[in-house]
Amino acid sequence: MAEPVGGFCANAGCGAELLKTPVLPTGRHDVTPMDPDTIEGVVVVRDGPIRPTTDEALAVVTKFLPLIPDDAPLLHIRRAGPGTMSDDSTRDGLVQSLLLDLEREGVLVPAAWGRSRHMHVLAGPAGDANYLINVVCKGNRLPSPTASQGGARWNVYTYLLQVLADNGVWSLLLDPHTGKPFDGVLGAVSAPVEMLPDIAQEVIDRFADMPRRRRVVFFEGDRTQQKLTTDDVYGVVMEGSAALLPYSEGSA
Repeated sequence: MAEPVGGFCANAGCGAELLKTPVLPTGRHDVTPMDPDTIEGVVVVRDGPIRPTTDEALAVVTKFLPLIPDDAPLLHIRRAGPGTMSDDSTRDGLVQSLLLDLEREGVLVPAAWGRSRHMHVLAGPAGDANYLINVVCKGNRLPSPTASQGGARWNVYTYLLQVLADNGVWSLLLDPHTGKPFDGVLGAVSAPVEMLPDIAQEVIDRFADMPRRRRVVFFEGDRTQQKLTTDDVYGVVMEGSAALLPYSEGSA
């Protein structure tokens, strides 16, 4: 490997090159390429009733993420109850619940689910059980300086992205293959109410390539597993707006 040049000798007429320490490959071929500085937190869940130790969690995490033991404070280690890691749907529900708890505790910035990517690791790397690893990337928007900090408990809101259809009706953005909402369209966050317009714009920005007008509708509480109706709408944020508006039929 060619060694990078860090500069030249200061002695007149020398011309010798000063070498930097070369950055060599780690040899961890399964590592997901990402900048460790962009990681806000990593939720590590082991399937079964026993919570993994930090060393056990690190044995799995460092195999798949560019982290080292010094990054242990980023880990949020949990165990999984019976049936909560049986398929994609239950794993998604488990992660969303854990992220919501961490948001309520003030550990993660709201809307962590929208900044997440996760992987299901079958038994082998640590030799003990299946693991679920969820990486939360740092958000571009931080809580408002006026928002409650410390041990304050923020309210929970459910967000739902809608797009304006050709017939002028606000509609859900559904996957044509499954008939279910696309990932990132529906979720729950714990946040101060004044932060909802910022959260809405983050949700809208996920679908920036969508050639239709977009808006986000909010409901009070975690309603992700319930039927949502217009009677229960808490407020609406339009694309490009910084205001949470009351819902009304036929609103722009």
